[in-house]
This record gives sequence, C-alpha cells and structure tokens, in this order.
Amino acid sequence: METQLQLIEIRKAFLKHIIDTAESQFKCKFKNLHIFTPINLPEYNIVTKRSIDESTAVLYSTIAESIEKGTITMGQEHTALVLDCGGGTTDISSCKNGISNFYHKLDKCYEDAERIIPTRYKDYENKLFVDYQEVQSNFYFLWEISREHKNKILQ
Repeated sequence: METQLQLIEIRKAFLKHIIDTAESQFKCKFKNLHIFTPINLPEYNIVTKRSIDESTAVLYSTIAESIEKGTITMGQEHTALVLDCGGGTTDISSCKNGISNFYHKLDKCYEDAERIIPTRYKDYENKLFVDYQEVQSNFYFLWEISREHKNKILQ
C-alpha cells in the first residue's frame, strides 16, 4: 500500500508541475480544468461534462478531415473504431454515422461489472475510508491486469 501511495503522490506532483508551468506561461491562475485523472486536485474545479476522451477526439478529427478533403460520402453508412493504447490507459471509441451504439453497449457492460467489482473510488470519497480503500484497490488491481494484457498484445 505504501508503494501505491507513493505512485499517487508522484502522479499528483507531475500534474501539479504541468499545471503550474501552464499557469506561469499564461500568467493566470486556472480555476477549471478539463482533465481525466484519478488524482484528486481539490484546488481546481475538474470539468467532466461535455469533455471527450482522446480516442473520441481522434475519431471526430478524422471525420472532420475526411469531410474537408471530400473523401467521405454524406448519406452513405460509415463506421469507425478507434483503439487508443496509451502509456497507462486504453480508450475505445466507436461511431456509426454519428451514433455510438457500440459505446452504449460498452457503458452497459461497465455498469454491470461495476455492480460486481466496484472501481469508481471517487464515488466513495465521502464514505467510510475502509470502503474507499477497497474500491480503490479494486481499480488499481484491474488497472494492472489490463496493463499486463495490453503489453502482451502489443509485443
């Protein structure tokens, strides 16, 4: 558990360094951040509404580029699947003519799994600390398993 705490503190310090550098460069203090992170940054308002993950941004960018180049035929069915295998996360985005049916199914599977093994430890911040720790442990346990599988796939 001590190693886990150190890792969180390292990540928090890294994020804080990036934010401080940006604030220094722009000569202002940020109040709101659009950021996806399990790190608690209480001095900022973390905006999650209307935010998109990186793979969805890639998908939208590709669609916009195809429209600009004229390589996409409007009115014809188009499908896309984006797998973003990053350094610590893997994001999936799917689009079929602007409707993300696959993503809705994925969200339902996630909700079903969450009932079996809860991982949203942010939801437990105001509950018993032991419950928070258990859910956080679930998250990092599954994180490590998925990271190992991703590494095997990418070898």
